Amino acid sequence: MKKLTKFQKQLIVLCCLVLVAAVCITVYLVRSRSAEETPAEPPYTFTEDEIAAIKAFDGSAAFAFGAEKGAGDGFTAPLMRLAEGYAFYSSRVSVGYGSGGDGVSVTVNGSALEFDADAHFKTLKDGTPYATDARAFFNKALFGEELGASTDALPGFDLDGDRVNSAGFAYLYGPIERADIKGIKVKNEFDELTFVPIDGVFYLADTDLDLATATSSTLVAAVRAPVASGKVKDPEELSAYGLDSDENAKATVILMDNDDNAYFIRIGKMLTDGSGFYALCPGKDIVYILPNSISNYLLIPKEQFLVANFGTPLEQLTDVFTKIDDVTLNIGGDLLKAELMSDVEKKNHPINYSWKITAPERFVSDVFGYGLPNYGNIGDLYNTLCALASENVVEADMTEENLKKYGLDDPLVSYSWLYDGKTRCTVYFSRPNSDGDYYVYSEKANKDGSDKKKIGIGLVKGADFIYGGYTMADYVDAYLYTQYFDKIESIEFTHGGETHKITVSVGDDGIASGARLDGKEADLKNCQGFYRGLLVCTSLGEYEGEKPKEIFSLSVTSGGKTTHFSFGRISSMKGYCSVDGRVEYVMDYEDLETLMSLADKLVAGDTIQW
Repeated sequence: MKKLTKFQKQLIVLCCLVLVAAVCITVYLVRSRSAEETPAEPPYTFTEDEIAAIKAFDGSAAFAFGAEKGAGDGFTAPLMRLAEGYAFYSSRVSVGYGSGGDGVSVTVNGSALEFDADAHFKTLKDGTPYATDARAFFNKALFGEELGASTDALPGFDLDGDRVNSAGFAYLYGPIERADIKGIKVKNEFDELTFVPIDGVFYLADTDLDLATATSSTLVAAVRAPVASGKVKDPEELSAYGLDSDENAKATVILMDNDDNAYFIRIGKMLTDGSGFYALCPGKDIVYILPNSISNYLLIPKEQFLVANFGTPLEQLTDVFTKIDDVTLNIGGDLLKAELMSDVEKKNHPINYSWKITAPERFVSDVFGYGLPNYGNIGDLYNTLCALASENVVEADMTEENLKKYGLDDPLVSYSWLYDGKTRCTVYFSRPNSDGDYYVYSEKANKDGSDKKKIGIGLVKGADFIYGGYTMADYVDAYLYTQYFDKIESIEFTHGGETHKITVSVGDDGIASGARLDGKEADLKNCQGFYRGLLVCTSLGEYEGEKPKEIFSLSVTSGGKTTHFSFGRISSMKGYCSVDGRVEYVMDYEDLETLMSLADKLVAGDTIQW
């Protein structure tokens, strides 16, 4: 390969240098153009007149800070931003920083300026700066005039020294952290209220009612960081706003923090346009305007802060089958009592039956020693009672006058139950009002009656409690008789002047193995079919009226005890049945006709298909 001459080598080096220079110039131009297209954000906001004056500044100015860049305190930090703003628009202004000192020195056109922070900053009582006229001072030093600048509030404050939120609205005090609140007292035209936190949840003192979460949370949020929607310029005498004394105020608020510092608000008259209320913080000569929404949480009676939980809430729905030990229903002085069945008693009935009726006596079966409830109605009732609550509390204070006012001195009905063997709860219902709704209150106590508490009066919608019109019979098993055929010893019935008797044989396995009618062997399935005719007979309610003529009677013996049924006809649609002569029911006459028809078929030896 031919060697390069010395001249050729020098030429190649020169070309390389030119190429590198061209690349560097290109990069610089691209970067410069990019910088011009996307300038950095100015660190300070000036007016157009100020920006024009800074750009036209033909002198020199130098700011020197003892602190590091971005590490200024409440006094020097705003001065840093201001100085950096001047330097952003003019290369004739320089800003220097130290390594941890304090203070600032300023030189303009070679002359040092005297800047006294005490003279140019306004501070709170604790020494925190909240406003400064530094911009006006430096404008005059650099440009010879203030250019409309005066005193500016520092970030987070207004010119009154109030802290402001992100929207610029002033806090009356605070904000106070929720966890730092020891208590809140509110006094308005209705009540004096004390709210206290327990494990982070606020409660209303001196009441057994629970606090309405939404209302109380709004109140706590509002008074821990109260924000004014405006201020009154050049206020008149405080009496003009209803703020001259606590007695003349609509409401007063005291918030106490965990360090026992107290924060006050006095709320006066509503503005004439209804847009807000005048307010005052004692110790501050400012009349604030609070939004009219405060009427929703500061100017309301205590009932609107409360929820009445009348019942004993279940942890899970199945608890109703295990934790409701007993229930007493008082319907017009007639008491129905129910208790949980024992495991042995449950074996005598289908799985649905978990409770037994022990009173009144007319519903108690001689066969079992108890009656059976309508498990659907009474189970639903228990669930509803345990969850019963009202967010519409009308009276928090339980007095005889209030009970009478809402018709609870003579309740329509009451329900009492023992929950989990520990808590006795009794709920009282008024007669329905014109809207079909009920006034309700409850009492809760320990099993022995100690520690009794009355839970104040609330309104319960009729649509939420359908049991108000239920009669005693609605809670009793609608079936006139319930018993497995295998448990039957004999059935005797009289129809058309003739009496007949069925006897049942049971095998070693406990299952019916044969039947006899009037001493003669009978078809077991026919006898079972006839018996099913009795099992489907249901009551429509208790009967009140003159007892009709008996047209059919039937007696069932089981376990050595006999239940007697007497049937009659009330109308073409309704039949009558008395059980053991103690309770009288209305029934569907079609069911009675079917039962009598099956009796005739059985006696005639006809096949009964079921």
